[in-house]
Amino acid sequence: MAIYEILASSTSEIQGITCFIIQLFIAEAMFFFHLKKRKRFWLRLLVGGTACLLLGVTLPIVIGQYISGIRTFIVLVFMQLYMWFCFRRSFLDILFCTIGAFTVQNLGSNIQVLICIVTKTSFKMLSTEMVIGFTIVYIICYLTCAAKIKNFPNISQNRVRVLWVAIISLCVCWLLQSWLISEKLDMVMACRVPFAFCCILSLFIQFGLLEQSRLNEENLALEQLIKENAKQYELSKKTVEIINMKCHDLKHRILELEQAGNADHGQLEEIRKAVDIYDGLAKTGCQPLDIILSEKNLLCEKYQIKFSYMIDGEKLTGIKAGDIAAIFGNALDNAIECAAELPVEKRIISLIGYARQDVMGIHIENYCEDELEFRNGLPVSTKGDDNYHGFGMKSIQYVVEKYGGNLVANLEEKIFSVDIIFPVLD
Repeated sequence: MAIYEILASSTSEIQGITCFIIQLFIAEAMFFFHLKKRKRFWLRLLVGGTACLLLGVTLPIVIGQYISGIRTFIVLVFMQLYMWFCFRRSFLDILFCTIGAFTVQNLGSNIQVLICIVTKTSFKMLSTEMVIGFTIVYIICYLTCAAKIKNFPNISQNRVRVLWVAIISLCVCWLLQSWLISEKLDMVMACRVPFAFCCILSLFIQFGLLEQSRLNEENLALEQLIKENAKQYELSKKTVEIINMKCHDLKHRILELEQAGNADHGQLEEIRKAVDIYDGLAKTGCQPLDIILSEKNLLCEKYQIKFSYMIDGEKLTGIKAGDIAAIFGNALDNAIECAAELPVEKRIISLIGYARQDVMGIHIENYCEDELEFRNGLPVSTKGDDNYHGFGMKSIQYVVEKYGGNLVANLEEKIFSVDIIFPVLD
């Protein structure tokens, strides 16, 4: 039988596959909208889309005359190649998104059928029920699943388990769909409800594992950052101790010169004031905090920043030195980085610690003329620098929450503030 004769006798099937492919196009657009595009994207989109539509409609019908049950598989292969042709992501990343789009389309189809069953209307590929069902499903799935793709620059890297789960989910949905159609149970509610639930569960597992993988990787990175903070604290401790020893020796030398009477007293006074800057070790009752404050105080002197602090460090004795360095070191580094870019009269940083019963509070504030957006309670710069107050702030939050505390960041009237509160530990 000639190809044109096969196609001429399959008008309704052509309409069904065309509608299926268009639904997939829309679902794919939800997942791929945020991804980096290849050169000549719009030309690729037009040419590839036309080829995908023509081949995706004709080949399944022709091959289906000889092999049944592979229509969906053929369309998915073409859709996978089409997306890879248009977007600059790895083949496996595109496979993950294509599987997600197929599952969403399947869920929309199931909801459409269920609406038809409930309203007792006949099933049509193009109908009000289709528009209602797919619109609801696509909006919900975009907000809960597809929109998250932009947060993953590399989905498949070190996430083989997530990809395999997605592939297995695709196979399960495909087999269930083929079985329903072959047994003519596709319009039975008792069969469609579990199938719709299977699609929802598949999306939940696929994107739930992806999000869990991201959180695990972020926590590992934060732990590594905290370890680096602890190492940096040890280096700072040694440096501050050496500086204090040298300052102590210099003061003795200045005293000897004064007693000898053969030196200019004005010059010696200037030298003494300079030495006092480096000899001013903070004394809060917590050695790790003293080291951090002393080091940051020297940085503030360098950038002409007025740095004031008032805190009872004895309330922090239950916190590890590395964690104290992560909290105060990162917070003050962010404040110094911001203040150093301001006019001299606005280079002010304030740190206040207070204790009320069994609760310790910390308030750090500085001028900030940058425009900030807040994501998940933490600031993100609108100037394109996503690391501004970024990973450092996450590490502070991570450490604070580890001790049962809470962190709140705020920008109001050009004043950026960080408030931390946690229970006092013995």
